[in-house]
Formats: sequence, structure tokens, C-alpha cells
Amino acid sequence: CRSLSKNIDVIYQYILDYNHIFTAMTETWLNPLDKMTITMLESNGHTLIHRPRQNSKRGGGIGILFRKNIKIHSTKEIICTSNCEALLTSFTYNNTHITIIIIYRPPDNNYTDFILDFTDIMHNNSNLKNLIIVGDFNIHFDSDYSYHNKFKRLCTELNILQHIDFPT
Repeated sequence: CRSLSKNIDVIYQYILDYNHIFTAMTETWLNPLDKMTITMLESNGHTLIHRPRQNSKRGGGIGILFRKNIKIHSTKEIICTSNCEALLTSFTYNNTHITIIIIYRPPDNNYTDFILDFTDIMHNNSNLKNLIIVGDFNIHFDSDYSYHNKFKRLCTELNILQHIDFPT
């Protein structure tokens, strides 16, 4: 979203218009002092789970906005050696236990390290049913670079389906 605070009006309207079970966001640019943005997002019956970027670089941050009536079981930050940002959250919807992993890989992040981290994340969570993986990997699936192809092969091996087939 390239800054929740800066784009709060558009994002708030989106949430009102669509009322999804959850909305996952990368590049939130939130910090712990952004109370006004968080209050506005949560004011209409939602709960925001977010992790600001841990280093001093500008940008980053990930978050998931849930409807308040969704039972959230657990949230844990996933530590990445490649400096990507990842968060795992488990919740129940319509009596179904679901786990969502949101991942953000900054564009200047090393591809090889990210692929190793992504592999570890998937193997460490391979026992989970109803797993949804969302985020911004900054890997263009329509490109033919070797590291993009390596990531596409990894997704195929792990039975991960890419649902977005256009640039975002």
C-alpha cells in the first residue's frame, strides 16, 4: 500500500466497500506511534495485526486487517535471514481453521537468500491445512530471469498456485 497513513482514505473506503474477511497489506510504513491510522482502520469493526519494519530503513511493514468477529488464535513473526518480513496468523472462519502467511521481500533484497527463507517457511509450515500465502515478493512471474524461474519451479514443487496473473 506504500503507506497506510498516506493512503488511509482510499484503503478505508476499500474496506467499507468490500468487507473482506481479511485484508493483507505490505509496505504499510506504520510505526508504533501511528495510533490515528490504526484507530481509523479499527473503527469500523476490524482488528489490525501488524509488524512495522524492524530496522531503521524507511518503508516496509506488514499487516492483516480482520473483521472483529473473526476468532484469531495466534500470531507469530517469522524470522527471515534475508531481511524479508513475514507474519503467520491462524484464525477460524465458518468453523474452518485457516492460517495466513504474509510475506514482503523488499526489491533490493537478495533473491537467493529469499528463496532459501521461503523454502524454510514452507517446510516449517507444511503440516498446516488451509494455508494461504499472500504478500509482495517483488518477483515478476512473467519475467524470464533465472532467479524468477527458480522461484517459479520452487512454487510448482511445493504445489503453490499463483492466482494473480498480471502486474500489480
